Amino acid sequence: MVPHLVATILKNVRNTLPTIIPYDNSELRKTDRINKEKQISQANKKRNIKEHNLQIGDIVICKQNQTDKLTPAFNPLPYKITLIKGTKVTAERENSVITRNASFFKPYISRSNNYSDPKTVLSQEMHHFLNHTLVVLITILIPILTFTLLIPILTFTL
Repeated sequence: MVPHLVATILKNVRNTLPTIIPYDNSELRKTDRINKEKQISQANKKRNIKEHNLQIGDIVICKQNQTDKLTPAFNPLPYKITLIKGTKVTAERENSVITRNASFFKPYISRSNNYSDPKTVLSQEMHHFLNHTLVVLITILIPILTFTLLIPILTFTL
């Protein structure tokens, strides 16, 4: 009930009796919610926040500390993701388990098409490395050996 004087003249009468003024704060709550959502979206945009696309079972490589210029930024040995909880990712390989933020991992792109098991991927990578090393050694050693074998023959015939 609204007092007759307030209803007719649209003005509160000042008196010494304490009164509770009803106040509808639904409009304030609405604008506060909108402003908070705007602040959150602006902060996420400024921080360049993105959702990670990692899933359980993915083969990934993990970021490592660089002790000098020659160490790579990511450890080349792959891990397999076993648990994801928000941005916390747990991955394992053979006998080591690590838990890091999702930003420390990136998908492992193999030279082969087999993504099923980190052990097979690792063995294929090692096989490729050894083949490449062997080819380089052969291309370097054959000219050296032929040259060293030809020098005694040439000096003997002269």
